Amino acid sequence: MQRNRNKLDSTVVFSPLPQSPDEQQGGTKLPGEAATNAAQTLLCVMLSVVLCGIAIETYFISCFFHSAPAVSELISGDNFSVPVTGRDGRSRVLNSKPMAHLYDVSGVVHESQVMHWSLNRSLLHDMRYGDGRLEVQKEGYYFVYSKVSFIGSSAYYHSVMRFYPETTLMRSQSTQFGDSYLGGIFHFHKGQTIYVSVSNTVNTLKNTSFENFFGAFMI
Repeated sequence: MQRNRNKLDSTVVFSPLPQSPDEQQGGTKLPGEAATNAAQTLLCVMLSVVLCGIAIETYFISCFFHSAPAVSELISGDNFSVPVTGRDGRSRVLNSKPMAHLYDVSGVVHESQVMHWSLNRSLLHDMRYGDGRLEVQKEGYYFVYSKVSFIGSSAYYHSVMRFYPETTLMRSQSTQFGDSYLGGIFHFHKGQTIYVSVSNTVNTLKNTSFENFFGAFMI
């Protein structure tokens, strides 16, 4: 009898404790719940991307506003200026280095060999003009340029001159009509004048601002 009891005891199988409802749900996920979790993950990723974009945009806007004073200084400083037309019709440049750009337009009377220029629509700042001559008001290096168009069949020359001492700065010549352009960098003292001299102003194409002009600006 005792032997049979021991045999029965050795064959007894104990069943595990039943799982709680929470444990059962954690072990087995329904298809709808898995889709919800995936949607939440995707939403978190998209929200992170949007927040990163906002942060980057904020950074660039901050950089722009910090650089705004430098941009304003560049526009209003000596490196960049906008011509302003006054009541007298002349163009003036504010907050800029000395410069001049003169035109040959209708009504201008030339000397026999010295070109004269109109102050109408001209650009003149910190330089004086009179009788075809530009007078330097500030010592320094200037880029000087001139273009003249010639007509007729006779030979011509085109020069840019400096006064006191009288010096030829640039010169070109040709045996046939055409355009002549001169340009170069020179040092001037205050009070010195520069002007354009030609072989004969009768042979120049007159009253055309885009054909004949003369100018200089400090560099």
